[in-house]
Amino acid sequence: MHNVAVIVRGDGEVYRVNFGIGCLSMSMHRGGTVVVVSPGLFAGIGSTIVIPDTNETCTIWSSDRVTAEYVSVVYADDLGSSVVIQRKNGEQYALEYGVGCLSIYSGTNILILSPYLFAGVGASILVPGHDQSCRVWSAQLLQPPSGTPAVPSVPSFSEPQSENVPPPLAKFIEHLQSTPNAQPFKEASNANEVAALMAVGEDVIVYLAQGKWEQMDVTPFVENGRVFVPVRYLANSVGVQADGIRWSDSTQTVTLTKGTVTVSLTVGKPLIIQNGQARAIDVAPLMRHQRLFLPARFIAEAFEYRVEWNDSAQAVAVYR
Repeated sequence: MHNVAVIVRGDGEVYRVNFGIGCLSMSMHRGGTVVVVSPGLFAGIGSTIVIPDTNETCTIWSSDRVTAEYVSVVYADDLGSSVVIQRKNGEQYALEYGVGCLSIYSGTNILILSPYLFAGVGASILVPGHDQSCRVWSAQLLQPPSGTPAVPSVPSFSEPQSENVPPPLAKFIEHLQSTPNAQPFKEASNANEVAALMAVGEDVIVYLAQGKWEQMDVTPFVENGRVFVPVRYLANSVGVQADGIRWSDSTQTVTLTKGTVTVSLTVGKPLIIQNGQARAIDVAPLMRHQRLFLPARFIAEAFEYRVEWNDSAQAVAVYR
């Protein structure tokens, strides 16, 4: 049996730890001090927890550094294992969660533990006062905070402009302006055909067909001659909604669903499973910075999109 605790180090770092049997009074020690004995990395392999008052000890099975944020429960659907929460900045999210959280009620506060992006991959919920925890399976932003700047418009390829345009589009347009009669991609020459544009090393994805852009929390990168892009943003660009993206922490598998198409990918396995049919691919998905990465072609083609690469701009276009 594994239990979950949130501990705060003296330097302010917050960790979520899963621990085994032995620390029976941990729940009664809330707000107190425990000793973490680590032979190497803090709370890493071989670490134990000691509760000084009782001398109880237990083994730490896993740990990760997280941000911890209390949020208000606006609406709770116990039967559907879903909840609408509101952050202090006014953002509202619809969350779906797994087993373990039986006492989430409207008008109460819960604690969201996020190893990277708020309520993103690997995030979990703790229910204060009930010693309950569960995984966040999906999160969808419902209401932007007040004062959020308007999304800038995106010019078409036929009218390249670099002023007030976010990267990577600005870099791409500069390339077009410096190359007479340049055509950005062989097939998708019209911006309205391009669902998404991402560039190596740039933390912005541009949804050209929708005329908007979004800040990413990671950047595409090149490894062994292949360009890896973040799967979640790629999935959004081909029409997979937030509730169609599910992550299994135990199997390290992401499942993407749109209409009648379901695609599954597992970290480290060079396979793509589409509607139950497995197919070998020449590269395995990678996990970097708590995000899953893969060359864009495999997911794009599964949802009937195509991909092109522009070497000069170091940009990937996903289009119909």
